[in-house]
Amino acid sequence: MRHPTLGDQAGCVDWKKVALQVYTPDEPFFFLVRQTFRRLGTATIGRLGAEAAGGGDLALIDLAADPEGGLAAIARLRAAAAARPLLVAAPSSLAGPLAEAHRLGIDGVVPKPVSGHELTLRVAEVLTKPRAPAAPMPLPLRPAPVPPPSPAAAPAQPVPSPAAAPVAPAPAAPPRPPVRLGGEDLAPPPAAPISPPAARLSGDDLAPLPVRPTLRSGPLETAPPPVEPARPSWQDALDPAAAPVTSGRGGLDLAPLLAEHRRWLDSAGTEGCRLTLPDADLAGAGLAGAVLPKATLRGVDLSDADLTAARLDGADLRQAVLSAADLRGADLGVAALRHAKLDLCRLDGASLRGADLSGAVLRGAQLAGADCAGAILTGADLGGTDLSAVENLTQKQVERSRCDLDTKLPPGLNRPPGAEGAV
Repeated sequence: MRHPTLGDQAGCVDWKKVALQVYTPDEPFFFLVRQTFRRLGTATIGRLGAEAAGGGDLALIDLAADPEGGLAAIARLRAAAAARPLLVAAPSSLAGPLAEAHRLGIDGVVPKPVSGHELTLRVAEVLTKPRAPAAPMPLPLRPAPVPPPSPAAAPAQPVPSPAAAPVAPAPAAPPRPPVRLGGEDLAPPPAAPISPPAARLSGDDLAPLPVRPTLRSGPLETAPPPVEPARPSWQDALDPAAAPVTSGRGGLDLAPLLAEHRRWLDSAGTEGCRLTLPDADLAGAGLAGAVLPKATLRGVDLSDADLTAARLDGADLRQAVLSAADLRGADLGVAALRHAKLDLCRLDGASLRGADLSGAVLRGAQLAGADCAGAILTGADLGGTDLSAVENLTQKQVERSRCDLDTKLPPGLNRPPGAEGAV
């Protein structure tokens, strides 16, 4: 099965000229980023250290694994190049670090966990529509206080001299009595209203502004972030470090097979060997964090196996037995799971985007936080399954599945007509 086609924005990016820098202490996440953009032919996929300012066309900062180090990296990158596009990867529960990241200036947020397809679209969107950080607003200028004008002495009005006697008498009005000036007549006239002059900078305005605390590589010198809500238990159980591989009930040595499959992925099929284990007995195997994209595991028995945070995107798992397996945080995007047995398995936070689950059995599975966007559920058995906290599930997907009265759906969705036990 092919991956979904990328959008128009991703197709417009010349990936051979893109230099991508990543800051993350999470090894599985860095491997996902490197593999995703290596398939697109990206020119450079570098890794930012704790102190390096870095370069490149775009920087991806992982706040989920190290919030303080990620914020310090954002501050250094913004100081080195204010217009460089920055993306952060973090779950929405990190309210405090995300608010501080927006204040420092970022261009977008990538939800975590994330699939390679979604990550490609987010990066392409920022590269095709870069947004320069907004310039700081200038401080308003205060007009300097205008001192009241000093009263100017009005010129004394001259005392009119007695009128000279006319040369020839004329029929004029009778002469007026001489004018005498009193104290009120000598008072200065009221001053006309003075319009305030243009605003000028006073001594207070020219004083230096208080220095804002800067971010360092050590502990942040800012106010402590608000208390974050408790993480789901399945997130606490996921360890960023890869767990050791165990063979399980069949006794098959899986470590060299996984190493060859990884070489096959890194070399785009020119080296190594693709993992192909049809109908193998791997019940109870320890494969936490295993990298198995496009592996052929048709009909394999993985019941009770530990597959937390494993990469199984594009893998062939048709008719596989995954009963009671632990798939928390696993990537099953566009995986072939037709008629697979997933009853009682843990799928909390797993990515099922575009996966083919036609005829699969999901009775009693736990799917809190699982992403079911585009998943095919035609004929899937969802009896007794709690889907109330599933993300991106639509009514059309539910109507093609098989439900009963014990099936719990997200708000706004209804069981399909003719559900088992419906009245």
